[in-house]
Amino acid sequence: MSFIKSLIVKNTYRDSVFLMKISSQASQLEGVTVASAMMATERNKDLFKVAGLYTDELAQANSDDLAIAVSSANEDVLASAMAKINEMLTASVKSKDAGDNTRIINTLEHALLEDAELNLALISVAGDYAKYEAAKALSKGLNVMLYSDNISLEDELRLKKMAQSRGLMVMGPDCGTAILNGIPLAFANKVSTGSIGIVGASGTGIQEVTCLIDALGQGISQAIGTGGRDLKDVIGGITALAGLKYLLNDPQTQVIVLISKPPGEQVREKICSVIKDSSKPFIINYAGCEDYTPEKTAGALVTSTLEEAATLAVNSLTAKLEMDKVSISDAAAYNALLAKGVKQVEKGKYLRGIFGGGSLCYETMNILGTLLPQEDIYSNIPLKGMHSLPDNQKSQKHTFLDMGEDEFTVGKPHPMIDPTMKNNRLYREILDPDAAVVIFDLVIGYGSHPDPAGEVVQIINKAKAEKAGSLGVSLVTSVCGTDNDSPSRKEQVAKLVAAGVIVMPSNAHAAKLAGDLIKNI
Repeated sequence: MSFIKSLIVKNTYRDSVFLMKISSQASQLEGVTVASAMMATERNKDLFKVAGLYTDELAQANSDDLAIAVSSANEDVLASAMAKINEMLTASVKSKDAGDNTRIINTLEHALLEDAELNLALISVAGDYAKYEAAKALSKGLNVMLYSDNISLEDELRLKKMAQSRGLMVMGPDCGTAILNGIPLAFANKVSTGSIGIVGASGTGIQEVTCLIDALGQGISQAIGTGGRDLKDVIGGITALAGLKYLLNDPQTQVIVLISKPPGEQVREKICSVIKDSSKPFIINYAGCEDYTPEKTAGALVTSTLEEAATLAVNSLTAKLEMDKVSISDAAAYNALLAKGVKQVEKGKYLRGIFGGGSLCYETMNILGTLLPQEDIYSNIPLKGMHSLPDNQKSQKHTFLDMGEDEFTVGKPHPMIDPTMKNNRLYREILDPDAAVVIFDLVIGYGSHPDPAGEVVQIINKAKAEKAGSLGVSLVTSVCGTDNDSPSRKEQVAKLVAAGVIVMPSNAHAAKLAGDLIKNI
């Protein structure tokens, strides 16, 4: 039996990233089964229902209220857990009074009075509010990075046309990554400033490319996120085209990279027109694209992986590439890792992939689709020729999961913030006797968990204890991040290697090795 307690804080707002962290911390309290803190919008009420946290009190809340709900098998736990959650909610405000120089600014108008030169608003509020706040920011001459999702296509188009008419830009909705003038926004990494500009419809795709560029000794001028729907014909690529044109006119940018799923045909034609008129090298990575003829004709360099996109971008600036930073070109070194992985496998025969980054999962399946029978591949985000997984809680044959998708994150933090749910699935796959190789991603940087490798090592040790010493599977990963991140990539890699994980220099290389392992066991 499960007991539920809720609390409604009237007329109180907290942004979604903050609330996801609160939910994560609260769910880890002793005795708590699950906890969630969200604004009480109608959509979020539905999420509380799905999570089994809905109460009559919550039903009476309105969209301006903050709702908190906790479940536990022990009714006595609820009161103390709720008290601790209240402490978490108020701690951030109290810390502002601790003697530092940080000021709390409650309105957009107040912010502009404090600094009239502000030109960007980062908006992370519930979708019901986000479109209003974005329109208000645009009306005041601000560009917008819209982290919020759950905004209709019609509202997205309206906001982007509004921005276009004012010479502004809307990055998003659901834009999770950007680097503007050297400043990382939302989920991003501490990379060097340089002369490579990026426009991307993918958060982890941008992170992977920027980190690999940094590893190769070059830097980023701007990384402009668009949101996942921008390159659809219904939106018209408004932000992508504006971003590309900005980079073309930016004197600091010498090379341009575009990362996306294949765009709509009309948008594709517009992009090709931009490429034709460009004097700067253009690198294109359309994940899963099978025919790049229009882009090649326009003069672009095209790639099948994010690693290739980073390498080509750097190669456009210098012929001196330290390729060992992003790939393993030495056949003997690669074969040694392959032999190590084969030796780790005891009896399974299938590959399992557990990801928090959708683009990294997508790229992995795209690569493995050329190495494994596509009819044996299942996923919650299947590619053409692959199968949709009937039950996302049960893996079949070669299974790949993007655990950042809504069906896994309803009422829960994204796995990049709190990897508990993702790591629990990783544990299950390690114990599955059908699994031979398990590949997973690990993303560090701003916004991410402070020690994701440490969390994975705990899962590995737990599985070793369950299996009495030997895992019986090969674990393969890559770490998306830089040595200037905190924690550093070097530190995270060392922890994983010490636990027996094979760590490859890029997601693409990890995917290739995982596929080769399956072919060689």
